[in-house]
Amino acid sequence: MATWFDAIAILVGAVASLPYVGWARRSAHPERLFAVGLGVAATIYLLLALLGGAGPLFLLLEATGVALFGGIAVAGLWGSPLWLALGWGVHVLWDLGLHPGAVPGWVPFWYPPACVGFDLLVAGFVLASFWGRALPHRTTQSADSGSRPSMT
Repeated sequence: MATWFDAIAILVGAVASLPYVGWARRSAHPERLFAVGLGVAATIYLLLALLGGAGPLFLLLEATGVALFGGIAVAGLWGSPLWLALGWGVHVLWDLGLHPGAVPGWVPFWYPPACVGFDLLVAGFVLASFWGRALPHRTTQSADSGSRPSMT
């Protein structure tokens, strides 16, 4: 069950994402920043597991997460930016499903709910950007793939 602390941590995470989203919004290639950020978000859990002395099963699970979210990030770069929105949104499930209440103990208790707030705001921004509400929408041409939607 969520507590008042969880609600505050989610809010803090959302506020903490604002400089990142602002930086991406001003970037010529925001999809690159969102793709790298998604990989970093997954890698943080792996680093916490390594530093916290997690067992082999959790290390494998976290490494799988890095591969999964890294793959989604690549799909967002080379395919549709909607993959990035999906990746950030699904990372919320990773936060809550794999680390509920900061279990296992090597994840700081405040990190999963703060990550939820961060992830949700970024996912919403990427989705809004794709639909042209936050960033101008254009189509880029590629010699081998025709046209594809872009976030810029």
